[in-house]
Amino acid sequence: MTTANTTKWVDHDPESTYQKEDPDLSKEAHDILIQYSGIPEDRLVSHVREVRERAWKVFQYPCIGRYSFLDFSISERESYPQVLERLKGGQTLLDVACCFGQDVRKLVYDGAPATSVFGSELEQRFVDLGFDLFQDRDRLAGQFTAGDLFSDDLGGLAGKQFDMINAASFFHLFSWEDQVDVMSRTVRLLKPKSGSVIFGRQTAVDEAREQDHPANPRSGKMYRHDDSTFRKLVKEVGEVTKVDLKVEIKRIEVREELRSSDGVHFISFSITVE
Repeated sequence: MTTANTTKWVDHDPESTYQKEDPDLSKEAHDILIQYSGIPEDRLVSHVREVRERAWKVFQYPCIGRYSFLDFSISERESYPQVLERLKGGQTLLDVACCFGQDVRKLVYDGAPATSVFGSELEQRFVDLGFDLFQDRDRLAGQFTAGDLFSDDLGGLAGKQFDMINAASFFHLFSWEDQVDVMSRTVRLLKPKSGSVIFGRQTAVDEAREQDHPANPRSGKMYRHDDSTFRKLVKEVGEVTKVDLKVEIKRIEVREELRSSDGVHFISFSITVE
């Protein structure tokens, strides 16, 4: 994300991604906001809308306009039960580029120790909006860090290491060169042992290509992968970091309203230290 006063998603007319209707809350979102956050049921919709409106004034991203910050991608993974068990057993997880930190809250709600789950986000304003949405600043304030992973101190994470890292909708934001850089930095945040893992989901295409992405202040480019180029990326990162990495990729079909004519879809991936 950029740090301009108002950030717009360049691939879309912002208004086309702004949902005017009330949010259709999933059971997961409904339960977390009531049982974890303590929002009265008769205030749920107005509470979510109010936070979304404040966010939209600054970040005109599709994920804001469509209320996608209430999608819990981590719990959709087949390995989610194992992720929870690892956390309950004392391991740690970092959610990088965590947006409102919704996946952090999902993990804690489902029984992960709050002290074992961490979130990192470029924009402090996203972190603060997450506290407002989930009403838990008093419980989780120490679990979030705001900073730039490309910086010398890794966005405040230098010297820290984790067993698992969730990187959803993150690597695809950058050029090839920057993806090699930032994925290498992310690998260095893993504990150097077999089984440490980076997982997530992101957009992909049928035929890989680099394209203009003016919202990226680093290069103005983003590289969209197909399966073969994502594997090539991980191989290069393994060579840079001198870490033996195994990658698994699975295609995710997207909802009708998110489909495009140019082959854009989602992939789920895991990158494991062997």
